[in-house]
Amino acid sequence: MRTYINHFEIESKRPGEGWQHVGNIYPKYEWELRRPWYFFRLVWRPVITNSIDAFMEVMKRVTDTLEALEALPESKERTRLVVWTRRRFFGLTRVGVIE
Repeated sequence: MRTYINHFEIESKRPGEGWQHVGNIYPKYEWELRRPWYFFRLVWRPVITNSIDAFMEVMKRVTDTLEALEALPESKERTRLVVWTRRRFFGLTRVGVIE
């Protein structure tokens, strides 16, 4: 595993103001320690075992949260979703924005 989604960040913006942080949604990954064959089984490496289930669950929570934010009485308030990924050598990276 080289890259995975670390968390989603939700931000909102009112007219005349900047983007404000609303909250984070973290996937509930299940990790398992394995010994890869290419290290001659001498090194333990963490591996995500439920990646698609955790991704589908977190996407449901994200869409529910965004729908709740858009249903607020202030219809001029905008929301956006920022996707943060973690890569093996580059650390935490902001990859995408969905408005």
